[in-house]
Amino acid sequence: MNGEPEASSPATTAATATTTAARTPTYDQEGQRGDGVAARSAADEAASGQVSSKVLEIDFTTHVSMRYHAKRRAWFDMLHRMSMVVAAIGGSAALASLAGDQSTAAKWITLAVAIAGAFDIAFGPSERARKADALYKQFCDLAADIASCPSPTEEDARKWLARRLKIEAEEPAIIDTLNVICHNTEAEARGYGPETCYHVSLIQQIFSHICTLPPYKFEPRKSP
Repeated sequence: MNGEPEASSPATTAATATTTAARTPTYDQEGQRGDGVAARSAADEAASGQVSSKVLEIDFTTHVSMRYHAKRRAWFDMLHRMSMVVAAIGGSAALASLAGDQSTAAKWITLAVAIAGAFDIAFGPSERARKADALYKQFCDLAADIASCPSPTEEDARKWLARRLKIEAEEPAIIDTLNVICHNTEAEARGYGPETCYHVSLIQQIFSHICTLPPYKFEPRKSP
């Protein structure tokens, strides 16, 4: 799913540290200067910064995915409940029809019940809600593991990335607009600047659970 916004620049810091280490003179053990230790320290700091950048990206995208599937779960649950409400109302119309009420209203309600039932069977909002809930929980478990590791290593980052990719392989097609909305929400929650968020029009927001409307390229928000 969507990558981490460039709110901070740990990679740039790491690159600077690496360059500094490369320019630091080193001597053998009999030398009088300890710049070799400084060089190794700078290199270690650079490597640590790169790991932190990778972990931050994985953590950010994981939380975006959590928000995305939580929204999808709520959306499908709403559709399923609406179908059940229509079916319940239609039950009264069916009883009225059995009692001899052949009014136009009763016929329309019966038709609405048939359509709602067909929609619920064909589209399966209840099953889709359960799938979204399962994906949400998987991403939530991943986020918890990342948060519980105080000093992540390069190996930890690789394992988390592989785990995230395996979860994403189970995802249905992602709706880009909704994904961008979740990206913006997560970026704002973390206190990132407006340059890390993207503009989503009102009409795109309205249809965000159905499809992605043009323009398909989301432009960064303009600073106020």
